[in-house]
Amino acid sequence: MTTSIQNDKITVYIDKKEKVINKNSFASTYAPKDALVCSINGFIRDLSHVLSDKDNIQFLSYKDEQGKSTFYHSSAHVLGYSILKFDPTIKLVAGPPTANGFYYDCFSEKPLKEEDLKTIEQIARDFINENHKYERLEMSHSDVYDKMYKDNKFKRYFIRRSIYKEKGVDFDSDDKILDEETIDKNILGNMQHIVYKLSTFYDYCTGPHIPSTKYIKCFDILNTGASYFLSDASRESLTRIYAISFPSKSEQESYYKIMKLRKERHHKLIGEKYDLLYFSELSPGSAFFLPDGAFIYNKLIEYIRLLYRSYGFDEVITPNIFNTSLWEISGHLQNYKADMFLLSVEKQDWALKPMNCPGHCLIFKSKARSKRNLPMRFADFGVLHRNELSGALSGLTRVRRFQQDDAHIFCALDQVEGEIIRQLDFVKEVYSMFEFKYEFFLSTRPKEKYLGTVEQWDRAESMIATALEKSGSNYEINPGDGAFYGPKIDIVLTDALERKHQCATIQLDFQLPERFDLSYVDAIIGETDNQSDNPLQVSKDSDAIKKMKPVMIHRAILGSLERFIGILIEHYGMDLPFWVNPRQISLIPVTSNDEKIMDYCKMVKSALLSYQVKLFDSDDTLNKRIRNAETEKYVLNLIIGENEVKNGTVSIRKNRKDMKLSDLEDLLSKCVAKRVKNIYTMME
Repeated sequence: MTTSIQNDKITVYIDKKEKVINKNSFASTYAPKDALVCSINGFIRDLSHVLSDKDNIQFLSYKDEQGKSTFYHSSAHVLGYSILKFDPTIKLVAGPPTANGFYYDCFSEKPLKEEDLKTIEQIARDFINENHKYERLEMSHSDVYDKMYKDNKFKRYFIRRSIYKEKGVDFDSDDKILDEETIDKNILGNMQHIVYKLSTFYDYCTGPHIPSTKYIKCFDILNTGASYFLSDASRESLTRIYAISFPSKSEQESYYKIMKLRKERHHKLIGEKYDLLYFSELSPGSAFFLPDGAFIYNKLIEYIRLLYRSYGFDEVITPNIFNTSLWEISGHLQNYKADMFLLSVEKQDWALKPMNCPGHCLIFKSKARSKRNLPMRFADFGVLHRNELSGALSGLTRVRRFQQDDAHIFCALDQVEGEIIRQLDFVKEVYSMFEFKYEFFLSTRPKEKYLGTVEQWDRAESMIATALEKSGSNYEINPGDGAFYGPKIDIVLTDALERKHQCATIQLDFQLPERFDLSYVDAIIGETDNQSDNPLQVSKDSDAIKKMKPVMIHRAILGSLERFIGILIEHYGMDLPFWVNPRQISLIPVTSNDEKIMDYCKMVKSALLSYQVKLFDSDDTLNKRIRNAETEKYVLNLIIGENEVKNGTVSIRKNRKDMKLSDLEDLLSKCVAKRVKNIYTMME
């Protein structure tokens, strides 16, 4: 009897907690109220999935990235249903989720009008209120390919591609085999396809999906755009309908509030309004930083430069242009040529540098090195150029000319862990300064193309994981997403507008030291204690030395300064932290016709020479000049009249506080030294 009861039970782990449950239980039985799907042993599944013994289960809600993506994907099926309900002659193509919603590509003989979109939107809203379930079905190839999609060549194409991929048939995206309507029966066998049913709507899809449409509380069509089938301009032109959905009215309201802020805070809009930036068609993808914009740029460099001292970096300056033979050695000419600016000078081929690492390899190789020279940390703010397509250029976020807080560390294998911990500390210090949230991702060995042995990769990945853990950094693994030359840590920050950006990166590189034949001397026996400048010098008792390959660590914290400034502007608006704000102090005399007051204003401005100070001395009224200073976003507005001249003080507009000029100088100095965001907190 006991055995019979035990055989009816299995053990699973829900959020890492052991639980004994009945056999053949659905995941939904144990799901919290807000769960949309679940992760079972690392695979995302429907809540209707039957649990097995030893399953590890994690429930995912709209707040989780994969939960939200599934929510959007399920909503795309609602959009597909609504499009066909509106016009059954339209051919659906593909409807994936995106970072901010979803879309459905469709082929229509007649263009969709604005009123058509409103009708489709209303159909969708009515449909979700009817609480239709998502059902996962397995159907025969004949039922899906020959019957369901007999008149939809787009869906049939995707089915063929999926079949050939599953069967291991090699093809390129433009291979003719995919355009053949018939499929070899030997390949098909007893092929079954996964299809999801939603009321009367069926869609070829592997899922997973949310349980039903009752989870979708709000549904909005955003806009339409044009696309091509397979992104190929020689193929059919499609209409792309963009939409978004929400699990609650509050989520919807929050989204549109953020969208409004994103529009208002766009860095190009703010850059133009406050005279920070300028772009010219005569140099696409290259920003002009006007005086106030240049102030931000230089303050960021100054900040990173100061941290370089405490983190042990030596700054170097390297050429902007190199003979292409350098880029052949590094591999960039073979793999990166389309993104490089090439030119011919005196019958030789040259290229503007797209990155600094090869130049730093030349510096390392310029002298003999020993292990006691390691680690060597080279930092470089050199100008970089990348030949981005003109259509891809976008403000400061996608440029051709930029600078990075770029650095490379050359170290021994047993030093890697310690160096990574130092760089993680560097990242945390900088991102915390700007009030960014951030996440760490460990990207591991690619499945196919990679340099080095599996053992080397395993050891390197283990060192990175250990460094992350020792530094107290929670992280997720991106399996197979490492660069071909080594594993890496990607740091993704989240700004005030709830957007994610990858700026910082820490990458291990085994390739460039090999390509440039870099080495250092490691004395195996009796290495001398004499700190000679000659790293090859060993003691008389030494009978062997060994040349070793250094490990190269690429790392950047801000990344592209241009891109980071764009992110920073949109993160804060123009309410930037005082120390990096180009609109720091305004001087507003009560009248510009009093010589004593004006002389005192000029003396105050001279005393505050280290700061960004503007004197508002026009003939406008006092109130208008105060409004102008506030509209122009000056942080500290100082009013100066007869009393201030008499007492050697300034009057702070915001808190109506009088302060001695010497006290103000001390306060400002402390604010900048501590890099406080809000100067007024120091006055309390």
